[in-house]
Amino acid sequence: MLPASAIAALKIIIFKQKNVIFERRILFGCTALVGLSVCIWSVAIGADHWFILKSPNNQGLPLGGNKIGRKLIYKHVGLWRNCIDGLEPKSENSTNLVHYSKCDLF
Repeated sequence: MLPASAIAALKIIIFKQKNVIFERRILFGCTALVGLSVCIWSVAIGADHWFILKSPNNQGLPLGGNKIGRKLIYKHVGLWRNCIDGLEPKSENSTNLVHYSKCDLF
């Protein structure tokens, strides 16, 4: 039979070992989440299309702004580019709509 002090020392050692195993599992879980986050982040930076807007038909959606008569057909936005395809009047007082495409960086 072991003395009480030896049993207490063994319990402390076992508790510390379980604590180290628990901390390693937590550290591994956090490391895995950081790795997954970096993968998602790199895909987001590399992707040109974060979200897309499309008009429900070919008539387009009216756009506000300083140019009257413009209509949105398709637009996609990413971290590095913002592109829009649409229709605009051929001249200032014209009802004929022509296709236009515009891409901006940043």
